[in-house]
Formats: sequence, structure tokens, C-alpha cells
Amino acid sequence: MSSPIGLSIGFNFDDRLIEGLRALNTKAGRVAVKEVFAALPDGPVPSARPESRIRAPGWKEFAGQVDLLRGAGIGFNYLLNARIKWTPAVRAATRDFVARLSDAGVSAVTVAHEEMIDDVKAVAPALTVVVSVTRGVSSEDDIRRIAASGADATYLDPTVVNRDFGSLRRLIAASRLPVRLYANVSCLSRCPVTARHYALFGIQRKSASVAAANDQYFLGCSLVKVLSPVEWIQMPWIRPEDLPVYAALGVTQFKLSDRLASTAVILRIAAAYCALRSPADLFEMIERDGGKFRLLGFSTPPMRIHSSRVPADFIEHFTSGSCCSDDVGCEYCTGVARNAVEQLISAAELRELANTRMGQAPAKLLRRANESDGPANLSDSVTCAGRMDMASVIVATARLRLSDLRSEGPFG
Repeated sequence: MSSPIGLSIGFNFDDRLIEGLRALNTKAGRVAVKEVFAALPDGPVPSARPESRIRAPGWKEFAGQVDLLRGAGIGFNYLLNARIKWTPAVRAATRDFVARLSDAGVSAVTVAHEEMIDDVKAVAPALTVVVSVTRGVSSEDDIRRIAASGADATYLDPTVVNRDFGSLRRLIAASRLPVRLYANVSCLSRCPVTARHYALFGIQRKSASVAAANDQYFLGCSLVKVLSPVEWIQMPWIRPEDLPVYAALGVTQFKLSDRLASTAVILRIAAAYCALRSPADLFEMIERDGGKFRLLGFSTPPMRIHSSRVPADFIEHFTSGSCCSDDVGCEYCTGVARNAVEQLISAAELRELANTRMGQAPAKLLRRANESDGPANLSDSVTCAGRMDMASVIVATARLRLSDLRSEGPFG
């Protein structure tokens, strides 16, 4: 008998989302919503989002929503997953806060590092403690340390592990804990700035500069994606229909973002995974409302990713070990991008981006764009489902801009 698959859904503190998830579970087959995850913007440990952008319900409303979710058979996983200095003052405040969360009916917490686990268990031993994506677990040593720390489950680093099935199998075999994966991840594969981006949320948490710095990272990765369409295929997202492949290896719980998205978007993404069927356009599944691309000046999505043009056996390219989504020159991934990724912006707009935005992004991400052949890697003339006729001058322009950079700045 096939093992059931659970989803952990980003929660935006909207009662309508609770009702929508309840409705999905009434029709659930193998896949069901097991929990939501979220954080208030004023707890003792921040979460991995700019706090200024998190809705702030009062405690009474929050506790009431936890109760509504519990009545629907859905748990609440509270995020304590920004990496901060674990000082005596923070420890004491976190213990008090975790006790309050437990009293409110929260079923789990997600933590950023192992140091936090003893303190959580000391005051709320019944809480499930999950180690966060922000911890970046990708080695057998990581797994062993986390198991020894008393955690109940751990996420693996999606940018490294999701498409590297050799590593995934080894980590599952080495783990005494259930491992979880982030399915609709929008990060670049093996992104060179992920750790620094996550570290941002543990510093100057109340400063407006955190949101601005976060946007600079988002601008950079969005620019790489627009200039190099093969990145959309190499990004380590997991299609809904491929969840059973991972479940067969032992991964039976998957995270779906984003808790800052609208209720309608979150429900459409959750419904696709519950049905084990990709939507016609993968863009929303991966990028949610496309807000990152507004930083580049786009009011509508700049591309469409046609799920019907992604081969039905797409996942086999990775399960076979042929590719780990770590080579933008992969012929297979480039071929899928050529067929499935439709560019919705003009060559002139891309030229303008290359000329005006390169200096605003983290330098390591600019190197990433430079390492690929950019839009020209898909064809010498017509690319991306016949829509984009980007000339190689875009790549030449990007390389010229890179050569002029003298400093990586604070986001190197």
C-alpha cells in the first residue's frame, strides 16, 4: 500500500484559507494538508521573512486560528527559523514564548539550529521540533548531529538535494529522523548566496533595511532567471505528479510556500499538489504572485512555463543520476527550456535589464548569469517556445558590466 503524503502549507492568517484547506482535505486521496506554518512578526526569534511584510494578528486572533485549524484536523507549525545569537536573554524569552505557543495549541515548531532544541523540549516536550530549511542540511554529518540533538524531523537543503538523488538516498539512509523537502522552491539550484540571504533575517530584525536588502537578493535571482531561461528548468522545484517518486524513497512530507501570498494563490498551489497534477503554467506554482519580478519593473509575469511541454518522464533524468540540476549547460535541461519556457518580454526589454539592473544585484548572482550563455544558449535565433529572439548582445552586455565591477559590496 502506498504511504500517505502530507503537505505543510504557508499560512497568511486568513480565516478563508483555513476553510479552503479544510475543503481540500474533505476530498483528499493520498495527499492531504497536515499542517500550516507561519510566524508572528514580534516573537523572540524572527522567521525567514521581512517582519514588516508579515500580517500581525493579535494573540487572541492567532490562538483562535490555531483552534480552528485543529478542529479541521490541521496542525500549526510555528517558525523560529532565523539564525540569531542564542544568548541567555533570547533563550529565556524563547522558553516563555514556546510555553505560550504550546498552551495555545500549536503542534510543532521549526527551528534554525540545534542549540534551540533543548530549550524547546524543556518547556514543551510534546511539541514536534523540526529543523528548518534555513539550516541548510545537505550532508550525512549534518543529519547525524541533528538526530543527536533531539529533533523530531528535518528539512534538507532544497537547492542542493531536491534533484540530487544520489545524495538524497544517502541522506535518507543515514537519517534516524523523518526528512522533509521544500517542493515549490523558487531558489536557484545551488544558489551561491542562499546562506547569506537567510542570515539576513537574524540581524537588525526591526530595521527597514532588512526588507530592502531582501529585495536586492530577490532582484538578483529574478534577473538571473530572466536572462537565462534554462534556470527555470534547473531550479529544484518538485512537480506535484512527482511526489510519489520521493515518497517511495521515504520522504512523505513536503513544504509549500508562500505565507506572504494571497489566499487564492496558496489554495491553487495546494490543490495542484493534493491532486498530484501540475497546473498548466508552472510560473505561479514556483513564483506565487510573481512579486519578485515587480522589482525589475514587471507588473505581469515575464514568462510562462508550460507544464504540458515538460516531458512526462522529466524526473527520470534526475533519478537516473544523469543530472543533479547543477549544470546550466546540461543539454537535456536546455532542450526542455527551449520547449517549455515562453518568454513574454521583448528583446528590447531584456537589453534594458542587462544595461540598467546588473549593478543592483549581488555580485555572486551576476557571476551566475555570466557563467551561463544567457538567453542565447537556447538558440541562435528563436528561443523559448518561439517567442524570444534575444540576440547574443545581451550576454555580451552582461559580461561587460561584470568586468566593470570592482567590489562585491555588502551582498557579495
